[in-house]
Amino acid sequence: EDFAVIDGEVVRRYMAENDSMRRLSVLAHDLVRQVGVLKLSPYALDVPAEGGRFFGRQQILGKILASRDKSFTIIGPRRIGKTSVLKQVKRRLERQYAESDSLRTAWVTCVRYKDSAEVVSDILKGFYQKLTEREALRLDSRKVRIHSFPSLIARMARGQKRIAVFIDEVDYIVEMDEKQGYECLSLLKAAFDYPNCQVFFAGFRSASRARLDNRTPLYGFTQFEELRPLNNVESKDMIRRPFLSLDLKLPDVVVEKITHESGGHPQVITLFCDTVLNLYHANRRLPTDAEMQRDVFNGREFQQKVMDTFIMNTNDFEELFCLLLMREALNRHDEVSQFEFGLEILNNLLTKVGIDLEPRAIATICNNLRLCSIFTPTDGTNMYVFSIPQLVNFFEGLNLNWYIDKSARMLKKQNNNWRAVYSDADLTVADSLFHGTEWKT
Repeated sequence: EDFAVIDGEVVRRYMAENDSMRRLSVLAHDLVRQVGVLKLSPYALDVPAEGGRFFGRQQILGKILASRDKSFTIIGPRRIGKTSVLKQVKRRLERQYAESDSLRTAWVTCVRYKDSAEVVSDILKGFYQKLTEREALRLDSRKVRIHSFPSLIARMARGQKRIAVFIDEVDYIVEMDEKQGYECLSLLKAAFDYPNCQVFFAGFRSASRARLDNRTPLYGFTQFEELRPLNNVESKDMIRRPFLSLDLKLPDVVVEKITHESGGHPQVITLFCDTVLNLYHANRRLPTDAEMQRDVFNGREFQQKVMDTFIMNTNDFEELFCLLLMREALNRHDEVSQFEFGLEILNNLLTKVGIDLEPRAIATICNNLRLCSIFTPTDGTNMYVFSIPQLVNFFEGLNLNWYIDKSARMLKKQNNNWRAVYSDADLTVADSLFHGTEWKT
């Protein structure tokens, strides 16, 4: 393992500084010299952001932490930061109650469950981490006894104790529960309907559908919060502050460029900044504007990672929508970030490749792409822009015609059966957003 030795001279210079950032600079300079910048990089890919790697989200955190009884569901696409927000809420609650024994928490990362007993077992194991797995499995988790779970939570909350359960990837529970009459979600709703008892979910498509489906216990149970990309201030903080902590100052033009091209998507910002740090490590200096364009924005490995982030959040219909609009944006030779589109443009593009969808279907798919943080609605209209302009530019060098033809053929083979992909709840969302507007024909 790497280690660093901080000598007396560094300590003296550190203590002589009154400004906290200057102190950090003194310490960072010596640490980078000894172990290298990559060992200290805060830009970790594919892991939740915790501690000093967590940025922004103060509005949603304030809303969640202000309530003792209300439960919440955080909705957003993969890698937008849902797990990081849940962990931050848990961390702040535990810090708030560090001096007392009046808080009990449990963390569950869902998997593909077979029944409610497995879910209850995972929650209990979260509470009773000191027990062996076998003991935790026995404790109130047998199929015949799962209905005692709500009363168990109520007993745990006696004496003004606060109970907080964090359930990540809740879509797995929703999908499993659809097949068993929503037994599990009914249990969870009953369990956390007591004072000082809260459950915090994080999910994506299935959870989003369930919030408007009155057949599911999630309907009217939790307060839903959509997690959007970081705003400009939060994005710039996520870019600048970690570099400053490594005694490196990015030029303002680079910060602005990354902020604009990433669209505030935390995973894309992380990809940008990680690539810049690797270039600094290789060349012992920050990249020039030309090197940024060649090795970061136009680097094939980097582009592939960003495209993977896009693909993992879309289905076949959504992918075709994006590809058609990307080709249109590039053909117009306009600034990609200024390219606006709505129903009429989409309908025309789909017709040209032999795909016929009713306006309600197009609105539904657009709303899902908004939820995926790929589309951003413009103010006061039913028009959209691409959330991540750089994503469109990455596809410029590819054979978009080939990808579009392949995607359209695949959907035609499925008879354009968009109703097999989108539920009545999806349609309800689209209707609520677009009701009475000019596209409704």
